Amino acid sequence: MTFTAQDANGNPIAGLSHVTFMLPDGTPTDKVKLSAVTDKGNGVYQATLSGTRAGSYKVTPQVNGKAVGNLYATVTLMAFTTAVQDIQVNGYQFAPTAGFPKTGFTGAHFTARLNGGVSAQDYNWNTSAPTWTTVSADSMVRFTDKGNANEVTITATSKVNPAKAIHYTFKL
Repeated sequence: MTFTAQDANGNPIAGLSHVTFMLPDGTPTDKVKLSAVTDKGNGVYQATLSGTRAGSYKVTPQVNGKAVGNLYATVTLMAFTTAVQDIQVNGYQFAPTAGFPKTGFTGAHFTARLNGGVSAQDYNWNTSAPTWTTVSADSMVRFTDKGNANEVTITATSKVNPAKAIHYTFKL
């Protein structure tokens, strides 16, 4: 985010040494962080908001510890995942490359967990084999009938950015 300091006549104020950006009280600082402020010259000051907790955050510029008028920016962090982290079943975890499951039966189920600490419910889940598998909103894959030897692809599509999809494939 960027803050441009100006005097009453609109002239840039360069060289301020106590410019900061603040998050609201209660923001978990172990999950959301602001970088140090960089003086870009000509009264422009910049910082970066990053973190692992998705959500919208109201960020306020301050000079010498005081808010600058009523200025603020709302910055949104989006959850990010790149792959299936693991497959969980009956208290066991399998790597996504382990080829699980290799066998199945009606009523069998497993959960596909995504990496990056994101919630499965931030994604729409689908199966390429709806005649014998279902996938719930919390990423539980359930066998509703006996399977076959065809490859099955479970797809998680981001609700925020439908162009982002994660796939998990298995074959009995």
